[in-house]
Amino acid sequence: MKDKTQALPPDPEQMNSRRAQWAAEAFEQFIQAHGKQASPEMEGSERREIRERNLTDLLSNLGHMCDRDGIDLSRALRLAAVHYWAETAGEGAQFQSRQAGG
Repeated sequence: MKDKTQALPPDPEQMNSRRAQWAAEAFEQFIQAHGKQASPEMEGSERREIRERNLTDLLSNLGHMCDRDGIDLSRALRLAAVHYWAETAGEGAQFQSRQAGG
C-alpha cells in the first residue's frame, strides 16, 4: 500500500479519487463479509499487512470467479493496467510498466 505522505500520480480527468473510493467501498464490503478486521489500536505497518492480506485473498477469489464464469483474469489485469496508466498520465506507481499493460 502506498505511503499516504507520498504524492499521488497525475489525475488528468480529476476522477482518480472517486475511482479509489469506489474500489475502497467494494474492498470494505469484502472485508466485512470475509476478511480479517484491523483493529484501531494496530500500528500502521500491521494495519497495512492485514489490508494487503485481505487484498490478496480478494484477488485470489476473483481468480476463482473468473474460472467459474469463463473470464480471462490475465487479460482483465492487462487492460486494467492500460486504463490505470492512462488515468495517471503514465506516472502511476502501480503495475510494472506501461508495457505490462499491453
